[in-house]
Amino acid sequence: MRTARTGSVRLEMRLERRAKTLIERAASLTGQTVTDFAVSNLVDSALATIERHQRLVLSDRDRDLFLQALDRPAKPMPELLKAGRLHAEATRG
Repeated sequence: MRTARTGSVRLEMRLERRAKTLIERAASLTGQTVTDFAVSNLVDSALATIERHQRLVLSDRDRDLFLQALDRPAKPMPELLKAGRLHAEATRG
């Protein structure tokens, strides 16, 4: 596959005649070429899809539980306290 100097690449697809006609009509109504219309809408859809899949949405209950956990002071784990003491002893100069 050859690419232009701008780094653009080709995306080929087959679609039903009715879909192509609708896309051509919509592109015409917006004053865009079919390619510009298709790319713009595909990119918008791709960004929205990625955002939906990367965002964590909590229920009110889960949000409240999460915030309560953040408000509680952490309890030090005995193993970490021991490791901290050992480190302090080993690095005392």
